[in-house]
Amino acid sequence: MAGETTSEDSRDSVTAEDVMSSLSTPQQLPKLETIKLTESTYILWKHQVLIIIEGYGLLDFLFEHTTPPKDITNTAGQRVVNPVFSMYLKQDKLLASWLMSTVSADVLPHLTGLRTARAIWSSLSRLYAARSTAKQSSLRHSLHSQKKRGLTVTEYLAKIKLICDSLNASGNIVSEQEQVSVILSGLTAEFESVLAIASKEPQSLENLTEMLIDCEMRQKDFLAADFSVQANVAVKQDSKRLTTSEDLEEEYSVANASLTSSGFSKGDQRASNSYRGRGRGCFNSNRPQCQICERFGHLAQKCWYRYEQGYPGNGSGNNVSKSNYNV
Repeated sequence: MAGETTSEDSRDSVTAEDVMSSLSTPQQLPKLETIKLTESTYILWKHQVLIIIEGYGLLDFLFEHTTPPKDITNTAGQRVVNPVFSMYLKQDKLLASWLMSTVSADVLPHLTGLRTARAIWSSLSRLYAARSTAKQSSLRHSLHSQKKRGLTVTEYLAKIKLICDSLNASGNIVSEQEQVSVILSGLTAEFESVLAIASKEPQSLENLTEMLIDCEMRQKDFLAADFSVQANVAVKQDSKRLTTSEDLEEEYSVANASLTSSGFSKGDQRASNSYRGRGRGCFNSNRPQCQICERFGHLAQKCWYRYEQGYPGNGSGNNVSKSNYNV
């Protein structure tokens, strides 16, 4: 509201008497379970410590104000110990001791020689405030650089949430809409349908999460079904090739036996077997060779030229006639 002044705005004008006027006796802060100050916890530590100190009415001990004089002149004109100073000094030592109990052992060496709450607070602020700002900047850059790539949807969302939580804890708030925007910008092409929907109408983080998980599950189901179909096709093709090979082998054996019994000489038979062996070596498909036209792929009884007496393969030299092929 206009005209309002906060306690921070008016601290420069606060005197020691103002600070101690609300305290009848020095306040002993209890041992609370607080987050210890480390390299990575400054923002959280600062937040909780300020709340506790403000709750005890001691916040002004951490900031600039006039320290009460050690001695004052009484009504009789004599110099005496200032009772306000004594109470102020005791309260300041109690607060300084409590502050040091909230930092980790690694931080304590930085506080060596500091004897007032204000000095301790100022030293810690100088030491960690700049580091905290740099860390926030680094986290924001990391947040907007996230890509899903090979991660699952759950892993991708969890990674982004962790960065957002770290920024929020440091006081650098990430809105839900910004988090949604970051998630969408890092998606892969497989989620084009989700991107299309989100581009038409803003989505809440909860709705977007459900959409992404559902889309991922449908992709997995599709891939599983496609793999099953491909596997069945491969099995059928292998079975067909095996059957064809066995049929050709059997057909060749029958034809060879028929030719042998029909008058082929031993030399012819050896030549046939020898040629058969060479054919196998050159062609793994076991393709038979016709004894009439000498072409591969069929046997004599299926040759188109088996009835043509004038065809070179039907000469007397081959001892092959229609009867030889059981026509």
